[in-house]
Amino acid sequence: MGAGPMGEQDRGYHAERVQISYWDELGNETVRHFAANLPDDEIPLTIDSPQSGLPAGRDKNNPPSVAKLEPYKTHLSPT
Repeated sequence: MGAGPMGEQDRGYHAERVQISYWDELGNETVRHFAANLPDDEIPLTIDSPQSGLPAGRDKNNPPSVAKLEPYKTHLSPT
């Protein structure tokens, strides 16, 4: 009644994907999937790591480092 048999395979087209790994300074790996036909210049070189919040890059041996962290000073912002 209704939904069809379990494990039905005809539920749509599965697009080809590529898997890209990113690493942060702490060695955390984050994997992102992108469409296989996406040009390389549209795939980001860095992302924010969900585990640490640090920037993560594609080069495991040379991950991006954090620029000097400074708190946002609202009293200095232009109004």
